[in-house]
Amino acid sequence: MVRFLFNLLLFPLRIFGFFYYQIFTPFHKGDHVFVEVPSQFSESKKTAILELISGKETAVYPSFLKDLLEILENPYVKKVSFSIGKIEFGYGELEEILKIVQRFNEKGIQTSGFAFTGDLKTLLFLSYMKERYTSSYSEFHPILPSSEVFFFKGLLKKIGIEVESFASGKQKSFGEIFTREKFSPEAKANLEELLRSLKKNLLNQFHQNFSCDWEKILTPILAGSTLLEIGFFHGILEEEEFQENLEYADYKKPKKGEKKEKSYTSMNLSSVNFFAQKKRFRFFPKKSPTIAILSLHGEILEGKKEEKELKEGSIHVQPVIQILRELRKDSSVEAVILEIDSPGGSAFASSLIYQEIKKLNQEKKVYAYMRNISASGGYFLACGCEKIYTHPLCITGSIGTIILKPELSGFYKKLGITKDRVEFYPKRDLLSEYGKLSKESRNFLIKEMDRVKTIFYNVVCENRKFSSKEMDFRGGGKVFSGDKSLELNLVDSLDGLISLLEKIQNDLKKGELRWEYIVPVFSFKSMLKNWTNFTRFHENFLQTLSQYSSTEL
Repeated sequence: MVRFLFNLLLFPLRIFGFFYYQIFTPFHKGDHVFVEVPSQFSESKKTAILELISGKETAVYPSFLKDLLEILENPYVKKVSFSIGKIEFGYGELEEILKIVQRFNEKGIQTSGFAFTGDLKTLLFLSYMKERYTSSYSEFHPILPSSEVFFFKGLLKKIGIEVESFASGKQKSFGEIFTREKFSPEAKANLEELLRSLKKNLLNQFHQNFSCDWEKILTPILAGSTLLEIGFFHGILEEEEFQENLEYADYKKPKKGEKKEKSYTSMNLSSVNFFAQKKRFRFFPKKSPTIAILSLHGEILEGKKEEKELKEGSIHVQPVIQILRELRKDSSVEAVILEIDSPGGSAFASSLIYQEIKKLNQEKKVYAYMRNISASGGYFLACGCEKIYTHPLCITGSIGTIILKPELSGFYKKLGITKDRVEFYPKRDLLSEYGKLSKESRNFLIKEMDRVKTIFYNVVCENRKFSSKEMDFRGGGKVFSGDKSLELNLVDSLDGLISLLEKIQNDLKKGELRWEYIVPVFSFKSMLKNWTNFTRFHENFLQTLSQYSSTEL
């Protein structure tokens, strides 16, 4: 009743809105849209005040997806031109964008791309274009998936630092960079299998879009002229021509005295947004149910109890739990997607957030979408959801635990520093970075590692319906590509975020759904706090080193 009265009160304004859309529609019509692909996406939103002070940042990733979807739904658009540079965001974001580009192609919208430099992601993006252009002096730097990892055992030994690594599997290899001079055979074999899988998937995508021997062509330095010779590029343009001559089919203005008709009418993203708003316009709008997308990016850390705000680049317990509880109580939220991009972190922090996800999942449908990497603690969180979605190039797994214990007494000795222990009790040396562990403490750490590993294994077995025997070739710290994780039933589908949103909408059968993306908000206060934290870093240096003794997933 209250909503009906509210709509009735706003009815005169909506009549004005209706005529506004009718009057200004002719001024927004066009059939060719130019899109500049950002090199990276912001992982936070600025407040209005901070945006006014420092200027606008790169768009948040879902905002860019919304722009593309609005272009796709626009009935007037016939062509979309993409300007592409070096792409610094991950394959997860790229895969999602390319799925929408594929929809452009399937709908009959002409797609065109320009790039004069970039890497493997740039060329993959271009391969989805119906027309591809580059400049006369272009150069690309594509590198197929490979790995070159630093090992610090020799350096640490020279400066008097020792690190003990307690791992629950031979493939839980993070600790090896401190304790070895090269990967163990088991860890190296797992990494090789992962990289081969990623490489195969990428080459298959290239072959589907442009057939040639990509494995030979993709070298660290690849001239645009080489790609032009084999027919990958359709022509040579300068960047300015591509951006400014959108109304001509070949992006070139007629020369003096030459008659040349325009093929398109340019339309900007503001006009695209105008038509999207017009399509959504209702005289008596209903309250749309919400799908909340909670962004969980970075290392999983316990943080402080008094923390209230999400952190950019890390996942802290208290703010995440608070948001999960608010979503549980919010009657307008029909479903929740946890967008996870995390290599893992604290086992204790992961278990606290997992428990809260399970509570939410008992009342509302909760889905995990794993973006670029969702390994160890990141996968632990995903197991609390009803279903897990990912894409073929996402790295996941690393099911197991690891504890790193630094020993700095040799380093201190080189600096002329000693420590004298007073009133130490059994196992108190676990909390000290000075001196070797006692046999009793070492055995305790091994038992603690096994305890946490068992918890992790039980969570995976319970939620993915595995037997303990089936965990033998899924656990132990092994990492997998999205393709392999689907084969092993670690995930439910190789769908992207947009496909997941569409599936949820179909499952709920509630018509149009609104989606809200929850990311850290960067305010003036946050900026000052970050500066204060930076100035205090030197005070906590030794404490930071000793934190490696906590149990990690």
